[in-house]
Amino acid sequence: MEWKFNELNDLKNFAKFLSSELSKQGEEVLASEISCFEYNTYTTSSEYLGEFKLALGKVLIKSPATGNEDVRNDIILAIKAIDKAWKNRN
Repeated sequence: MEWKFNELNDLKNFAKFLSSELSKQGEEVLASEISCFEYNTYTTSSEYLGEFKLALGKVLIKSPATGNEDVRNDIILAIKAIDKAWKNRN
């Protein structure tokens, strides 16, 4: 699936999708960590983006679900979207 990360809700929807994918792979701890990003809000959007980016990086390193090239590419696109959002703040 090709994700369009144009707003915060797009990232929240991606968190829901990724959590489900991780759960299917038996990665319940990572799935639980990612699922909180579909409904949880932080003090600031920058905090949310930073915490989500860290969690996505953790998934890239630790999860066999990222053996699925589509999922891995989706995670990389999400990280790039977060980086772009930070660059556009200035």
